[in-house]
Amino acid sequence: MTPTLTPTQKKALIEVAAPAAKQAEKQTGSPAALALAQWWLESNAGEAIWGNNCFGLKEFPGCYGRQLLRTHERFTDAQAAAFLALAEGRTCVLDPPSQAYDKEGKRLYACRDYFATFPTLAAAFAYHGHLLTIGPYAPGWQQYQKDHDLDKYVHAIAPHYATAKDYAAAVLLRIHHPDVIAALA
Repeated sequence: MTPTLTPTQKKALIEVAAPAAKQAEKQTGSPAALALAQWWLESNAGEAIWGNNCFGLKEFPGCYGRQLLRTHERFTDAQAAAFLALAEGRTCVLDPPSQAYDKEGKRLYACRDYFATFPTLAAAFAYHGHLLTIGPYAPGWQQYQKDHDLDKYVHAIAPHYATAKDYAAAVLLRIHHPDVIAALA
């Protein structure tokens, strides 16, 4: 997505989202700084929020609703085939078509996938906070409970949250950004 917001507009939107991140931290214990950083990364600082889903969360059993949206994913050929078999309406096409495999045997695909919708932005933040404490995130969460090392927690959850190679670095860049720090102060 091409950024269209000015730094001042981004800062204002960060300040609008910060209370939802703080409330989710109170409810779930998951760090508000992590939530706000992922919100910034996944929604381009609030510019791209469809169905109050500001985290790029895929549909899940019992979600409020679902929407079919475009995304990019890094898959092996087998993962791409499995992705397509999960739900009718999904698409997955190499982007660009002639690209080589990376060292993990993956390539970039332009996809259409089902994403969750939420009744409010606060509900999305609360679900996100809960999600990062269970399932494949649980070991990282348990370690975070012991050492409160947020950087280590981000590195533990990143491979499960996104297929982008540099996802942890991108989240950490935003966690330590002065606008995030100020909004949560």
